[in-house]
Amino acid sequence: MKNKKHIGIPLSVLILILASAAVFSFCKSKNVAAHAATTPEVYVAGFIVTPADGELIYTTSPYTGADTLYNEKKYYATVWKNGVAQKLTQGSEYETARFVFASGDDVYVTGRQGRDFYRSPSKFWKNGIMQNVFDDGVQSHTNSIFIAGNDIHVAGFKNIPAECQSFVTTEHDTIFYECKNYAVIWKNGVAQQLTDGAVNAEAYSIFVSGDDVYAAGWEGNVAKLWKNGVASDLSDASHRAEALSVFVSGNDVYVAGMVIVTEPGTLQRRHVPFTFFPPRDTMVYVPTIKIYATVWKNGAAQYLACETYDAVASSIFVAGTDVYVAGTDGRVAKLWKNGVAQSLTDGAVQAQAFTVFVQDADVYVAGREGNVAKLWKNGVEEDLEIPEEAIRSRAHTVYVK
Repeated sequence: MKNKKHIGIPLSVLILILASAAVFSFCKSKNVAAHAATTPEVYVAGFIVTPADGELIYTTSPYTGADTLYNEKKYYATVWKNGVAQKLTQGSEYETARFVFASGDDVYVTGRQGRDFYRSPSKFWKNGIMQNVFDDGVQSHTNSIFIAGNDIHVAGFKNIPAECQSFVTTEHDTIFYECKNYAVIWKNGVAQQLTDGAVNAEAYSIFVSGDDVYAAGWEGNVAKLWKNGVASDLSDASHRAEALSVFVSGNDVYVAGMVIVTEPGTLQRRHVPFTFFPPRDTMVYVPTIKIYATVWKNGAAQYLACETYDAVASSIFVAGTDVYVAGTDGRVAKLWKNGVAQSLTDGAVQAQAFTVFVQDADVYVAGREGNVAKLWKNGVEEDLEIPEEAIRSRAHTVYVK
């Protein structure tokens, strides 16, 4: 039998071939990993309302002693993660989650509990567990949260119960009360008062850039921006204005809100059922009120949707050179990109867009359409888990990481 001829491969060539294969395999693996799609985590804060067998209950104001009759419902402060609902509360009182912020592996939520607006205590959750972070002796209401490193920054207002006054109306012997509201920001639970209480004030939004802390809100009729506790006026007192959202990009400070202009009105016929007996029509002077969605860039105002006079800019986000604003124009939830409007709803029912968040090339907006919480991604509605028995729900804020 003839011997088979073997073709020998020099050892040096074999090593080179194996090394090349290993390098190719390694590079290919790295390339796949580098381009692997990552699924963002989308958090939405709000509330869900369900009926409680129609039970009628009385609640007593600790300020005035007045009883108020409620058709009892269960309000649940809720956070949705990728559309799946997590209830933070048991529905025992009016409970809502106002703002959500994710940092690292932790998710922070701020909200309030209780029907009494002035006495509704602020609530704060970390990873679904309630935390005690606010000072005692005051009633607080929180609107926004920002985590910077290990520091927790919150914006809102507080009032001191001892300073509240009650008023009685002759009609139905109804008792009302009024409190001084102080605009406040908290850092790790310690309050910094931004206003003196001479007029009511509130901090709506907070943003941290480097060592600087910015807050947006209002004092009296004036829209305000605070930087490290020092106030700047965004408007004058001739018209009421409110700053609702602040975002810092590089050296530029953007604020979104509204300016409310009251103009001389006209006499109009109105049906007044309670003032006269029997009910009758009467002529009533009705002023003209125009609401302008407004963006301030470094203090200079730009108005959106000027032709409708009924628009609010609720939230602002800057990504690169693009400026996104979420808000409402009449009955329609809106998103503006660099001043150009996109309708998120058709106006068939009242809708609102409360917040906008941009991640990579995707734009997320949270709000409501009718009585249903909504989340839109790039203008398309996303699913939020809402129980069939829910009679109302709302999405206040969205955060993506």
